[in-house]
Amino acid sequence: MAPVVRHVEKATADLVGVDEFLAGPERPGVLLIDGEVFVNDATHRHQRLCARVFRALDRWIDSPEGHGEVGWGGNWVMGPATVLKPDVWWMATGPGDGARYDGPPDLAVEVLSPGTRHLDLGRKGDRYREAGLPELWLVDHRNEMVVVRQFATDDDAELVPGDVLTSTQLPGFELAIDALFAGA
Repeated sequence: MAPVVRHVEKATADLVGVDEFLAGPERPGVLLIDGEVFVNDATHRHQRLCARVFRALDRWIDSPEGHGEVGWGGNWVMGPATVLKPDVWWMATGPGDGARYDGPPDLAVEVLSPGTRHLDLGRKGDRYREAGLPELWLVDHRNEMVVVRQFATDDDAELVPGDVLTSTQLPGFELAIDALFAGA
């Protein structure tokens, strides 16, 4: 039986497992957290910010210091009842060519949307941490800041216009917060 999917404000009534979720049609913005299916329809601004982060990571990968793979979407299985789809992800060694990945990437980026803000800041972030994600970037266009969460050290940094986003995992990577949000 296919799960009943409602918009993010209303999760599914019945709990769904990973296998049942993955057997359904692939749809961007549909994720599974603790057995509940959520749908997020991304705004143009959300997509623009995702593209800017993706391009910055892709440029870095092509630089002499860069390495790894960058992508978006996919089905990242974080437990028996959780499948997350980071807006943008990076891995030091590519995840392969499948549509299902067991465990987290090395870096996940989530652009906060009005409909999923509470999930990104709460349950979704918790599931990433529990699955062993080393680093999460939360791009908050409403407040024009990026929160960098280093789960291994429990360090959080809030970056605002005038700051530069860097990462210990990405030597030489720099993204000016001003440039990220300019015109977005």
